[in-house]
Amino acid sequence: MDATREEDERKVVEALAGTVVGKLTVIGPMGRDPSNHKTIKCRCSCGKESYIRLTKILNKKVKSCGCTRGPGRRRISDIAL
Repeated sequence: MDATREEDERKVVEALAGTVVGKLTVIGPMGRDPSNHKTIKCRCSCGKESYIRLTKILNKKVKSCGCTRGPGRRRISDIAL
């Protein structure tokens, strides 16, 4: 990745800092997840900090860290087979 693109990405993160999406507040620097997607550090209103994919924040596809999920609602990946 060239320096210009990295600078542009930093500007996006700076512009998003403090932005609230649902219960999430963007608080920190960007990283990459295991699939090499861009992630950004967020703090949920419940207090948990997590890295969320940048595209999900920009498209408002994610609203919380998962704390709003009821006790009977789990992700498929949480269920041991």
